[in-house]
Amino acid sequence: MIMKICLMTNSMKLRSEYKVAFLEKHGVKLGFMLGFVKAAVSGLQNQLVINAVIDGDTETMLTSV
Repeated sequence: MIMKICLMTNSMKLRSEYKVAFLEKHGVKLGFMLGFVKAAVSGLQNQLVINAVIDGDTETMLTSV
């Protein structure tokens, strides 16, 4: 299992700065999930092997972009 530690300082500052305007505009609170989703998408795009499968018949790695 791979475990990474992330510093939330910048995310917390960003949330504090925009939470009122975001709530007024969209009617929902601004959470931290956006940052995690953005990081996951970036990782999947930059490291294609993470988003790959091994074809058992041909024993080749299939990636999608």
